[in-house]
Amino acid sequence: MHDKFNKYNEHIKSKIKVLNKKAEEFQHITLYYKDNSEKITDVEITVYDSSGNVIKKAKQKDLADFASEDGYSMITDYRLKHWKYDTNTYPITIEFEYKKISTNTLGLPSWNPIPNYNVAILHSSYELISNLSVRKKEIRTQEFPSITVSNYNFVMNNQRAIRKEKYTPPKTISVPKILINPENFEFEGYKGSFKSWEEYGSWIYSSFLEKKKIPKLEVLKKELDKYIFATDNVKNKSKKIYEYLQHNTRYISLSLEEGGLNPMDPVKVHQVKYSDCKGLSFYMKTLLNVYNISSNYIEVAADSEAPVDLFQNYPSGYPGNHIILNIPTESDTFWVDCTSHDNPFNFLGSFTDNRLALEINGKGGKLVKTPMYHKSENKTASNSIFTIDSEGGTTAEISTLYTGLNIEPQLRLSKLSTEEKIVFIEEEKHKKNNATEIKNI
Repeated sequence: MHDKFNKYNEHIKSKIKVLNKKAEEFQHITLYYKDNSEKITDVEITVYDSSGNVIKKAKQKDLADFASEDGYSMITDYRLKHWKYDTNTYPITIEFEYKKISTNTLGLPSWNPIPNYNVAILHSSYELISNLSVRKKEIRTQEFPSITVSNYNFVMNNQRAIRKEKYTPPKTISVPKILINPENFEFEGYKGSFKSWEEYGSWIYSSFLEKKKIPKLEVLKKELDKYIFATDNVKNKSKKIYEYLQHNTRYISLSLEEGGLNPMDPVKVHQVKYSDCKGLSFYMKTLLNVYNISSNYIEVAADSEAPVDLFQNYPSGYPGNHIILNIPTESDTFWVDCTSHDNPFNFLGSFTDNRLALEINGKGGKLVKTPMYHKSENKTASNSIFTIDSEGGTTAEISTLYTGLNIEPQLRLSKLSTEEKIVFIEEEKHKKNNATEIKNI
């Protein structure tokens, strides 16, 4: 790491033995970087056969370079360099080496010694060389005797593969990881320093939220007043504003100058009617401000399969990956995910429920717990009445009530037209029962 805390150099070297076709993913060499702030150099790739003979070599010019597709970004300045070795002959060994220079130092590269299930590790090591003050967070390292830690030098030796079995939890909550954060950093030109969640929240607020352009409130109010009445309380107003947002915007990530931690200006969101989680949440916050309703910008680690808390005693940009809002009132606090077109007001669902998140406002940041849906709330109750006529035909009247997290699979269905619902029931629900007619739905 450089003396000015605004740049780091990373040197990566890897050697992987691929035993069979099931490990074909390791024949893909993919190197990610962010255009304008990160640069990859000195790429060298060598492939060996089972006897140790060199059978293929590649340099940086042999790698394809294109925009990184994350599945939801319309356009992005995150890019990747990619190379693949095709073969049906195993085993092979692939060795690759490269260097990376980055001017984003909010978080330094983490150590992830186990890349996947069913992969044994002969040796993995990480060494940080820096004269600057840094913090580290060890995650699950005590569960692996194969790991030794000495200051900022981490080593794993002779780690047997962890087998993936039925109901094995996601890798992200099973394998070890070490995070490194400098006490002073720079991110996309924004300098910062923090040791607490309060300071981290203050940095986010002052760097990216406080100076955002706010649309002319009278213009917004004139539009929203079509739906909101003077007699509406805070809950009803907030609900109507959330539904307005859902009907008038789309979730699309644009990871250019408005990427990273910086939300799109609400003026622009109002004009183009799309943005990512940051932009839509800040736009919703702006709409609430029109009616003097306060709300908080919430950073959370979103994942339905592996719910993860932010670390209580280690402020960091990881594992936070999503922004939502909460709306505190005197008697309650309402929660909204502004990227969802399906969620009802004050329903987060399994994507962000029951975990520590960071509440960010002008006072800084503090950890809060998102709502938990208790097992007593998560129910499916079905009532079916079957009538058999004299000819053996059957008429069924079926009513099913879903509550809590059990509504999630049904939310999309509730948005379908009557014709689409009938097709779904005929094709998905009653195909095996030989239903001949859906009379009423």
